[in-house]
Order: sequence, then structure tokens, then C-alpha cells
Amino acid sequence: MRSALVHGGEKSTNNDYVMINILVRAAIAELLNNQKYSVIKKIDDLYNMVKKAHYSYED
Repeated sequence: MRSALVHGGEKSTNNDYVMINILVRAAIAELLNNQKYSVIKKIDDLYNMVKKAHYSYED
């Protein structure tokens, strides 16, 4: 999207890009501000935490 804006491409912002931006910002804010993520030191730790949470919701 940035490339298109800088180089004269499509100037209207697609709603999908806006929604992705909102979701990414919310995820980053959650990771930075929620105390339960303070123990994460490596991306593998986060991956394992997400995987564990995912499997805990199965029927």
C-alpha cells in the first residue's frame, strides 16, 4: 500500500488494509501491555503460548 501511495498508484485506502492495521496494532498493544505476556523472551515462547491456548478451546 505504501509503495502505491508513494509511487502514484491507487490512492484510496482499501478497508481491508485499514482493518489489518487496526488488528495488528491491537495485537501489539496487547503483547506490550498485558502482564501475562511479560514472561515471553523469545518468539518460540509466544508461539507455544498461542498453540496451547488454541488447543485448550477444542471440543
